[in-house]
Amino acid sequence: MKYTLKTVTFRAAEPQGPSIDGPTAAVRILHELLDGLDQDREHFIVLALNCRGRTIGYQVVATGTATSCLVHPREVFRGALALGAHAIIVAHNHPSNDVEPSLEDIGLTRRLIDSGEVLGIPVVDSIVITANGDHRSMVEA
Repeated sequence: MKYTLKTVTFRAAEPQGPSIDGPTAAVRILHELLDGLDQDREHFIVLALNCRGRTIGYQVVATGTATSCLVHPREVFRGALALGAHAIIVAHNHPSNDVEPSLEDIGLTRRLIDSGEVLGIPVVDSIVITANGDHRSMVEA
């Protein structure tokens, strides 16, 4: 039998990345990341945080269509585990510019929160963002 290990690609942030003290700070970082991506499709991003709430890396976990993006907890936490993250923030964009989370968004967020509890890496927020600058924190909502 032949086994091949898959390479996980993530980007490490600056050694002293910005501190994220709420959704607005996270959205600033997320907009910078999304600027380089196709805004006509959904992208699911994970921000990895250290124990002081500073970014230590990020990963674009999935890119989907204009209306959906297939995401699994396995891919969400893979990069966070590799970075030794203390917590994560997950986010995705809505090309429609509607910040209301769908039922699928809410279900995925609950599933990720449950998975994070098992792994000891809490999901501190799940954010829907749009190209026009609007955002909705599912934790605040």
